Amino acid sequence: MGYYVTANGEITVPAANVEAAYRAVCALNARHELKNGGRSPANETKPADSRSNGDPNKWFSWMAWNYDETCATLTEVFTEVGFDTVTADNGDVIIGYYDSKTGNEGDFLDAVAPYAAPGVGHYWRGESGEQWRDTYENGKREEHYGTVIYG
Repeated sequence: MGYYVTANGEITVPAANVEAAYRAVCALNARHELKNGGRSPANETKPADSRSNGDPNKWFSWMAWNYDETCATLTEVFTEVGFDTVTADNGDVIIGYYDSKTGNEGDFLDAVAPYAAPGVGHYWRGESGEQWRDTYENGKREEHYGTVIYG
């Protein structure tokens, strides 16, 4: 089960902000209250050599519980979230197309919002037809819902 969404468009994290954005998305792994995935009963023990802020019994949707130690770059994290993500030749990270079930993608987009270039980001469409878009201004992501009318 799940609800599928598609996002076209992209946001850019300028090269100068990539490391700070990467630290911000890795810090999310300590926010267990945001996570949708988990094990019940919670019977896994964190390996002694793990540097992760995660808990092997709680994870973000469809992601490794310890992504903060297995993903070495912002591009790798957003690829694991489910976005087509590339690092440009100039070092900018471009977070593009998404086509998957909804999960925690909004939490990760919110985490990079303070580091993203301002403007319109993604245009989203849900499996039952709803549409919305994200904008980035003043370090925040906002969702705008609407209707498309063709003339």
